[in-house]
Amino acid sequence: MYRNYLKIAFRNLYKQYLYPLIKVIVLSTGIAAFVLIVIYIQFYLSFDKHIPNIENLYRVIQIQQAEGVGEQHVAFTGPLSEEAVKVIPAITDAVLMMACGSVPVCVGENYHTQDNMIWTDHSVFRIFGIELVASVTTHALTELKSVVISLKTAQKYFGSAENALNRQIVFNYENGYTIRAVMEDQPENAHLQMDMLVLAELSSTIH
Repeated sequence: MYRNYLKIAFRNLYKQYLYPLIKVIVLSTGIAAFVLIVIYIQFYLSFDKHIPNIENLYRVIQIQQAEGVGEQHVAFTGPLSEEAVKVIPAITDAVLMMACGSVPVCVGENYHTQDNMIWTDHSVFRIFGIELVASVTTHALTELKSVVISLKTAQKYFGSAENALNRQIVFNYENGYTIRAVMEDQPENAHLQMDMLVLAELSSTIH
């Protein structure tokens, strides 16, 4: 009896295959779209969750009035980070950061365009919970013209993290910059990507 039922079902399906096929395609498309939307929402909501104490971390914005441009909101406040910790009890830690985007870097005799470069100070490791993969010092970014690069950048230019240590690079067409440490790569769900950190020289970076 069940065999006859199966024969009838396959016979009807063979005769009217288009309608069931359309339903299967529509159902599959709907399920796939739902799964992709859920994955996207999860990824979006996961941004910066890897940063310790993220709920108490704030970015200070400087409002500038640039001639010919008008009001600009710039996430760079110069020496305010150090002074704020001294005079505002609610602020327990702070870091100076200024993202410069892409900059020219010369490694050996080859020039490259280095992305995700940031002027900052040694507090960046503590506040963002960045681990060092290799280092020649226990306090990275404390010496002028010291540089810390990500693991993928070290592998790109030097083949490994160990080979990158103490190597000299030309940064922004200026000699004398030394790679003092290699840090772990930032996850994809970090809104602030960091592949090269350079100790901020306030006299030359604040205008």
